[in-house]
Amino acid sequence: MVQGRNNDNVSVWEDARVFVSDTKELPTSADSPVPDSWDEVGILDGKAGIDDQRKWTESKEYGWGTGLAAILRSEYEHTGTFDPLEDNPVVDALYEPGSTASDVVVARPAKKYVLIETINQFGQTERRITRKKAEIWAPGAKKAENAVAKKSFTMNYFADGLKRIFHKQRSTASVLNGVQLVMLPADLTAGTFKLGFLGVLTTGITYNAAASAVRSALQALAGIGAGNVEVTGSAATGYTVEFIGDLAGDAVPLLTGGGTTP
Repeated sequence: MVQGRNNDNVSVWEDARVFVSDTKELPTSADSPVPDSWDEVGILDGKAGIDDQRKWTESKEYGWGTGLAAILRSEYEHTGTFDPLEDNPVVDALYEPGSTASDVVVARPAKKYVLIETINQFGQTERRITRKKAEIWAPGAKKAENAVAKKSFTMNYFADGLKRIFHKQRSTASVLNGVQLVMLPADLTAGTFKLGFLGVLTTGITYNAAASAVRSALQALAGIGAGNVEVTGSAATGYTVEFIGDLAGDAVPLLTGGGTTP
């Protein structure tokens, strides 16, 4: 049985970003950066949100004397909308594809791969990336006094041969900054390093220390404390620091580097 009535499952989407690209290069995961091949459309209108709409064309068949017998569904459509507030080259290219700095041509919908990223109040990231290029279209734009001249774009999505519309990625981090990766400088081959939390530095940690030694150093800080952090990994691959115990679920600040000693 899946247990409900848990307010940790209530998401308030605190930020959102939309990217477009001519090529589909997938991020490694929801916790990794969006590749440089994607262009961001810029600041979005939060009140308008990112709308997601699905619909079937339905026809109903009725049995003689028995009422509704079947509902037939066909002509599925899946669309989305976003409203960028910026005038920038990415938005201009979506609004007037094929136009130049000196000529506006007859516009047709732009065809791009779309990556939609939303982040909730816990810092969890969800991404949807179209499997096929979407058609992106804004019917018009309006400029008015005391109003931002924004454009409202509609995205028409297409499924592949297996009826799939999006790739989906969800963050593995439980809370904002709850899981952090510490990478050491490549030239650190001797001596010690320090980590900082809430402005306080750890004692010196050997440059090739085991994960358990890094954990002990962090737990010794008053702002963290025993049992409130777990560390895995190594100096070569990076240390993954997870805040647990009393700090689980908290929006913890990022760890900082405190310098090295030879």
